[in-house]
Amino acid sequence: MIHVGIDLHSRNMTLVAINDNGKLLVEEKLTTTLLTSANSSGALPIPCRPW
Repeated sequence: MIHVGIDLHSRNMTLVAINDNGKLLVEEKLTTTLLTSANSSGALPIPCRPW
C-alpha cells in the first residue's frame, strides 16, 4: 500500500508518498498557486483554499 501525505501552508505545500516499509517514493514541493488555480477553475471536486 502507498501512503500519501500533504503538508499545506499558505504559500507552498509538500506532497510525500511512502510505502509500507517507510521508504520515500515521491516528494514534491509545489506552490499553493497551483491549488488555488485548480480550485478557481472548478478542477477540484470540493472547494479548497489555503489559509
